[in-house]
This record gives sequence, structure tokens and C-alpha cells, in this order.
Amino acid sequence: MQSPDYYTNLINKMRDSFNLIEFLNGLDIGAYIVNKDRIIVYWNKKAQELTGFSAEEVTGRSCMDNILMHTDALGVPICKTELCPLVRAVKTKKSAFVPFAVYTKLKNSGKRVPFNVFAFPVLMEGMDYAGIEFFQVAHQAEDIIRAMRIQKSLLPTNLSDGFELFYHPSNFLGGDMIFKQDDYFGLIDVSGHGIDSSLISTSLLILIKDLVKANIDLDDFGDEMEKRYRDFQITDKYFTGIFGKVTGTKSISLISFAHPKPLKIQRDGEIAELDIDNDTPIGFDLPHMISKKEFLLESGDQILLYSDGITEIKTEKGYLNTDGLIDILKTEKELDKVFTRCMEKSIEQFQNDDISLLKLKIS
Repeated sequence: MQSPDYYTNLINKMRDSFNLIEFLNGLDIGAYIVNKDRIIVYWNKKAQELTGFSAEEVTGRSCMDNILMHTDALGVPICKTELCPLVRAVKTKKSAFVPFAVYTKLKNSGKRVPFNVFAFPVLMEGMDYAGIEFFQVAHQAEDIIRAMRIQKSLLPTNLSDGFELFYHPSNFLGGDMIFKQDDYFGLIDVSGHGIDSSLISTSLLILIKDLVKANIDLDDFGDEMEKRYRDFQITDKYFTGIFGKVTGTKSISLISFAHPKPLKIQRDGEIAELDIDNDTPIGFDLPHMISKKEFLLESGDQILLYSDGITEIKTEKGYLNTDGLIDILKTEKELDKVFTRCMEKSIEQFQNDDISLLKLKIS
């Protein structure tokens, strides 16, 4: 066996002879390097071929300059935030492969193309680099993208009467579902996420619309949904939900099944949870005894319904929790910016649970 000095010298020789730039330029996938200030310091030949942007156009500029106009799969801009996979890798000091993580606008066509991304931090002492990202066109994304668009198309559109929504699944397809039909509105959160949960949430949306069409009282929602969900013959999934009805120009009724309590954002800026009882989740074949509760509101008041994916974001101090969400709501009014601010506090690489927000503002 050789001495420790022998192996130390061998490693040093290997390191001295390795040319990182030459290696990256020879790759058949896009690659770029950023320094600690998020300045792009290297852009390989394949990156130019894939995007149409030359090294001269991007090196020396910050990735926050939005050169490639990156968005995630749901269209949320990420270049000016810490939601970028490379920035998350540098922040968490963990590498990760993320399929069709970013959508890049190509220079010559203006078309957006999904890319698979492999991002990792550079942890070598003495290196001025902070992170390297490899990317390639995600040819396998078409079916998932089509399914995402179908699920997204089921969300309420052309919202009026002061309603706004934001929807962002964690795994391209989610178990959350927002609904708004006539005077009824609400949010459901199927346990888990992914394809199976998304199929259940889609089926539940049809079920809920049937209840609304039949003018079922909110007091009977729990037992009716429990009975109809039993017909699905699903034993390993349950869901929470909060359901409401606009009962007047300044009044709503709500009923909740193990769902996070809504937040009331008063016109004077005060924010607090609504005092509402919680019934058991749906899917355990239990009777539901809770009755709806009516709330009187004032002009300018807002009600926010949300799924627990946002309050269970892990931060440096533990979970974000309701207090953390309230702090952000005091300064951010737009729901997409609320999402971004919350996610930027995460110490994890990526979003681990579906996040849905539904806001009603009283005029």
C-alpha cells in the first residue's frame, strides 16, 4: 500500500491536468456557471445551440437580468427570485435533477421550450464559482404538460365578484382543487400529490358541482360527499376541504373539514384567523356533525382560503406556519408574489406540497 503522500500527490496531478472549461465545451448538453453574485461567467457551445444566445450575450450578466425569461411549468417567473433550481442548489448546498423545471424563451423564435435541469453547487475551496447548471430539451414532457393544462383548465376562469386565485402543484399534477360556481366557492386538498391525487381531485370537482347544481345546503356537504366518495372505492386517500357560499353583499357562510382556518384581512391591515369549527376529513366514512357558520364582513375586507402546502414550508426557524404567512400578507397583496415570498423562505430545494390560494374581497 502506498503512503498517504502518494495519493495526495496523485490527486493534485489529476486536478492540475483537468480543464473544466474544456470538459464543459465538449459536452452535448447545455451548461453554464455562475459566481457567488449570480453573474454568468461561462456559457458552453451547446447552451448557445439550444437557446440561440451566444456566450458574448450572456456572460458577464446576472442571471437575474431575465435574459432567458425563465418561468416554471405553471408560468411563474423565476429569474428574479430564489426559485431558480440553480439558486436553490447553491442555497441548500445540494444538487438535484429536476425534469422540465424551467421554460426558456428562445432568442430566434420567441417560443418557450421546457428543459430538464441538473443543478449543483460548487463546494471546492478556492473556487470563485458558486454553481453549475446542465440543461437539455425535455422531449418527454409533452404528455405531462398536456395533463397539466387539462387540470389547470378546470380552475375557475373569468372570476368576478372580487375573487382571485393562485394554484401551484408541487409535482406538475396536484391534489388541490379550487372551485367557484354560482354563489358557492371553496378549496379541497387530497392527501398526497401527483397523478393519483390529481385524478381524485378532478373527480371531486365534478361531485361538488353536482352538489351545487342540486342546491345542497352547506350543512349537508360533509355527509353527501362522504357517501359519494365511498362509491369511488378509494381506501388510501382522504381529503380536507373548506366550502363557502356568498349569502349577501357583505356576508358569507363557511364550513370546514380539517382544513386550515381562513384568514380575514381587514381593510385596516389587521389579519387574523376566522373563528370556525373544524370537522373531520372526508374519506374515513365518519359522520359529519359541524354546521356552517356565517360571517358578516365590511367593505374592503378580504377572506383568504389556502391549502397547508404554504404554511408547511420548512424555513430556517421551522415551518412557516400561519404567523409566517400573515407576516408576508402584510406587505404582499398579489397572490403570485405571496407564493414567491413564501417559497423564498424555504430551506428545501423544491416545493414539497401543492399550494392553492383563493381570495375574496368585499366591495
